[in-house]
Amino acid sequence: MSLGRTVEQYNAFTFEDFLQDDYFIAKWTSPTSEIRLFWDAYSQGAVSDDYKQACQYMDLLHDNQPHLSTVEEEDLWQAITAAQPVAPTQHIRRLRPQLWYAAAVAAIVLLFVGVRVAQRDALPDTENMSLAQFVQRSQVVSDEKPEQVSLVLSGTEKTYLEGKNPEIVYKDGHVLTSNDKEAQQVLTPFNQLITPHGKRSMLELEDGTKVWVNSGTTITYPVVFAKDKREIYVDGEVFLDVAHQPERPFIVTTRDLSVQVLGTRFSVSGYADVKVQQVILQSGKVQVNAGLKMAYLAPNQMFEQANGQARKTQVDATRLTSWIHGYYSFEATPFGEIAEQLSRYYGVKINCDPEVSTRTFSGKLHLEENLDKLLKGLSFSVAFRHQIQGNEIHISKKPI
Repeated sequence: MSLGRTVEQYNAFTFEDFLQDDYFIAKWTSPTSEIRLFWDAYSQGAVSDDYKQACQYMDLLHDNQPHLSTVEEEDLWQAITAAQPVAPTQHIRRLRPQLWYAAAVAAIVLLFVGVRVAQRDALPDTENMSLAQFVQRSQVVSDEKPEQVSLVLSGTEKTYLEGKNPEIVYKDGHVLTSNDKEAQQVLTPFNQLITPHGKRSMLELEDGTKVWVNSGTTITYPVVFAKDKREIYVDGEVFLDVAHQPERPFIVTTRDLSVQVLGTRFSVSGYADVKVQQVILQSGKVQVNAGLKMAYLAPNQMFEQANGQARKTQVDATRLTSWIHGYYSFEATPFGEIAEQLSRYYGVKINCDPEVSTRTFSGKLHLEENLDKLLKGLSFSVAFRHQIQGNEIHISKKPI
């Protein structure tokens, strides 16, 4: 029996395709040395879930010496004749081995297709949803490990990622995470990356755009972008290095803002529970839409909106986005503002004495430190003492 197909063709096979392919079935029914060598080599590669499932079904069907009890034969025959209502001319036990396999495989394929159709019909129709509709309808998934970065691949299940700053890469409809040795196939149009307080993550989208995700942020995005645009939704803070594709503008949407670019480096801060929304441009050019307001930013400019009021100012973009390198950088910054940033990053409430709030600090605060250790070091520069009570921290003046 000649092969007649390439590895690339088999890579595109579905479960049903494998179970209707003579060369695949021959691995169980009439294996030659050539057939064994081919499928052994094929199995060593990055095979699909469809191939694995087809092998499992054939293993169950073959079971070394295929033999069914009389009752099992009658049940199988009824399944076959129900699917193909043609009057049989022979009893199933008189079928040749090849036909017996073909009939059994046909029955399994039909049953499996029925299960797949039933499962598909039970799922929400996400294929025809826009990103905005998906975000609006997406359900809150139970969180077994709220302290870990998690990836929602199916809308109902979470994959938890190890480490403080895990990385996730998408390519050709597959995703590779810090946990994986090989890429997983993604079967849903939209995914979500959830980064809890005290953690950061890095995401590379299918177009090559890199996204640094800050603490307490959820980002929703398509597994594969549309032909005419690239759009993601952010609840929190991200920094993006957008792959340059003039024919497909890149759009970042938050609760109140929409930012459109063609290829640039910028950050967006739009936490759902924070009034102030910001866009900071490091290089390139962006268009910001905030309701009826629109603004264009040049490098080292920041657009800021709060309570319906918007403004554009000159800033040091590199310093304000230093968190992507693992630290916050401050320049004569009042401690009250620093406390707000630390509160948001670590997910705790910080109550600060008014006098301490006005004191300023210049320098770097490394985010790998735990908050208690970080505050102890900072207290030597700003002169305060802190006390931790549950999920709250109280900052008071240090006695002279």
